[in-house]
Amino acid sequence: MRTVLVADDEFGILLVLEMVLSDAGYRVLTAGNGRQAVEIAVAERPDLMLLDWMMPVMDGPATAAAMQSSPALAHVPIVIMSGAPETALRDRFTGYVGFLRKPFLDTDVLNIVNQILNPDF
Repeated sequence: MRTVLVADDEFGILLVLEMVLSDAGYRVLTAGNGRQAVEIAVAERPDLMLLDWMMPVMDGPATAAAMQSSPALAHVPIVIMSGAPETALRDRFTGYVGFLRKPFLDTDVLNIVNQILNPDF
């Protein structure tokens, strides 16, 4: 079973993504901030991370930088989630494989996760 780590400071988003991805057969781990996400990633080695751009404690870019600087975690693909358009973020951070603009549909989430983790899907 593939594991997806979701990092977002909004509890409602964590809950919805956990339900959607679990129902699709993924193991889902959740974190309420970037520091917690890195700690979970070190312990659990997820196959993919859905990462909110703006969070307290450690924001999305800092979290991604921490992940990418760790040899054990650098391979984990990151999907950025934000209410801002991707063009506003692209100049400040390029180390991601996908983008979800909030609010997003369940099908958008499943499409991008399946494309990354199951390219033959």
